[in-house]
Amino acid sequence: LGSTGALPLLLAPAAAYAQVRALSLPASLATMVLQSGLLAQKDTRTPASAIACSVVCNVVGDYTLVNICGLGLLGSAVATTVGVYVGLLSLVRYGYGKDRE
Repeated sequence: LGSTGALPLLLAPAAAYAQVRALSLPASLATMVLQSGLLAQKDTRTPASAIACSVVCNVVGDYTLVNICGLGLLGSAVATTVGVYVGLLSLVRYGYGKDRE
């Protein structure tokens, strides 16, 4: 991060953010693959619903963790990571679950 020209004061929070967000990479990759499969089946509603669940979780998590709990940038990273996993679980449950038509 130091080679990006970031201020030294920001390096530690940025590194912590990147470490937490790195935990969401497997879920992000799986989400992209599952969304592609659903879109190939001409199902646009399920991916849109999963994205909506992810966004709502992220926004509520951001507000709660950053403003109420005072976790700042780390709270934002946690909320985003949890939101990505919620989106993935939504896709698996509603897009590929037993109840799928």
